[in-house]
Amino acid sequence: MITDTSFDVPVAIFIFNRPSTTKRVFDRIRLIKPRKLLIVADGARNEAERILCQESISIVENTDWNCTIERNYSRKNLGVVTRFVTGLDWIFSICEEAIILEDDCLPDVSFFHYCRRLLEKYRFDDNVMLVSGQTMTPPGKFTTDSYYFSRFALIWGWATWRSSWKRFHEGMKLWTYLRTTDWLSDIIENPVLCEYWRKSFDRALDGHVNTWDYQWMFIFFLFGGLSVIPGRNLISNIGFGPDSVNTKDVNSENANLPTYPMQFPLRHPSKVEVDFQADKYIAEKLWVTRYRNNNYIVTDGNKIYE
Repeated sequence: MITDTSFDVPVAIFIFNRPSTTKRVFDRIRLIKPRKLLIVADGARNEAERILCQESISIVENTDWNCTIERNYSRKNLGVVTRFVTGLDWIFSICEEAIILEDDCLPDVSFFHYCRRLLEKYRFDDNVMLVSGQTMTPPGKFTTDSYYFSRFALIWGWATWRSSWKRFHEGMKLWTYLRTTDWLSDIIENPVLCEYWRKSFDRALDGHVNTWDYQWMFIFFLFGGLSVIPGRNLISNIGFGPDSVNTKDVNSENANLPTYPMQFPLRHPSKVEVDFQADKYIAEKLWVTRYRNNNYIVTDGNKIYE
């Protein structure tokens, strides 16, 4: 049973031009009435889009509870990568920790209390870099605890600390040197997954990818960072469709996933260590299968990994 009477962890929402999904996400935020709300908005690319952007801003400005609102609105369109990175830089310039939602990541209300308690528990553990509300694993498949630990940074609804985010700017340039070594294959044994991330990091370094989370994943691998992943999915991505930047396939099996309320008190794992079986399952669902289906075949000698 949740007994918190005041929600004192800052909640940040990134918005753009989708007022319909923004309203659904903001209605969930309204349920927990955070004391501090941070709004990060990108600018419009044209006049028609300007109207939609303003509608989204009007929705999140309409708070009916007592809170402090911090705003970071761009007058021009920055694009996904620059807007998210500059927005997160701004958030953690004024907050030690925060819960972060995009305008299409719909949380179960228990997500906020789950994040709050784990932000506190792992605040001073440098190995734990992120608390995620997202998982692709079926409820209870890999653990009877409330959560497990992963090497992967899942960011459809997440929370982190200033100390973790500051690492984002410390490492991507190192891929220039690491890309010609065995560093990545020493971390990732699956050759298909290794090749997927190698190509992804190349594209991120060369500026040929319209996302910031490849860079974030590289930082996790670089520092050996861990994510807290819930045993039951707490976030549903409701933004799949043609107007999305990176999630256009409305028929994707990852679209509109069901959510399940987190049970309290939380059951904590006995050790802070990676659940490799769960990670293997997540990798297959998110990256390996898609990579194979795009006809990227990785060979090792005469063996082909299908």
